[in-house]
Amino acid sequence: MNLKTVEVKFSRILSEDRVVDLISTKKDNVLKELTQVLGLSKTVSNRLDAYKAISEREKIWTTAVGSGVALPHARSSVFSDFVIAIGRKPEGIPYDSPDGEAVNLVVMVGSPEGQDHEFLRLLSRLALLFRNSKFRKKVLTAKSGLEVVHS
Repeated sequence: MNLKTVEVKFSRILSEDRVVDLISTKKDNVLKELTQVLGLSKTVSNRLDAYKAISEREKIWTTAVGSGVALPHARSSVFSDFVIAIGRKPEGIPYDSPDGEAVNLVVMVGSPEGQDHEFLRLLSRLALLFRNSKFRKKVLTAKSGLEVVHS
């Protein structure tokens, strides 16, 4: 499995500058930090509004999917196109995971409104992709964002 198997082109929605090693150790701070990274994309019109949309979604139910992965996401007019940022924290972050485990990969997804089918397809493919332990390890240990983008 690799990022290229997802139908939405990752070279369009994920760039090497949006793969970062997280500094924060608390869930809300991680969301803020990664939203700032997500905002590096021209497809995000307002970082604060992006954070609000993502944190409001997170309040509904945790986006931790198990195996040390969380997929915080939102659909909002603040996003003109799909965009992804990936945060890595090898030692993990408490994240209210259903399995009780810490999260060490946070894959943040922004989506424009009105593309529900594509959005759900992207989220399901990401969840499936990140269930692969070899792929998770590859992303977590990659030496650069470029290496992740070309995984």
